Amino acid sequence: MIAELAIAPGKLAEKISAHLELGIGNKKVCCKSLEKCVRGMMPNIDELNKSISAYTKYVAEKQRHDANVYNMTQKRELENEQRRQRGEPLMSFDDIKRLKGPQLQTKSGIEIDKEVESFLLSADTESTATPSRHQRAAI
Repeated sequence: MIAELAIAPGKLAEKISAHLELGIGNKKVCCKSLEKCVRGMMPNIDELNKSISAYTKYVAEKQRHDANVYNMTQKRELENEQRRQRGEPLMSFDDIKRLKGPQLQTKSGIEIDKEVESFLLSADTESTATPSRHQRAAI
């Protein structure tokens, strides 16, 4: 096979790049094929752009949330230090820990809790993996 590639490198290159031809001469079929491929990719690119913008928004909100939690923790530590010096009971960090962080938007644009999303994914996986009654009867 390597010998064949060494003998006829032009034919291999033609086969590999056949879908990239621009339709010069009698290769108009390839042009239609390339155009069809590009048109087929357009919806995927639009979805990718939406996902990228949603992720960028999530990262910015996550950084803002993390900075807010850090600042609140620092203030609580200072306040607890002052309370300790006065002999008062310390304040808990539970309210800071319970703050909900930002959520990444899903494909449909609806924010879904991670637990619900994992449940939906597992249910979808189960329905795909488990054959239906009709399929089992046929087996």
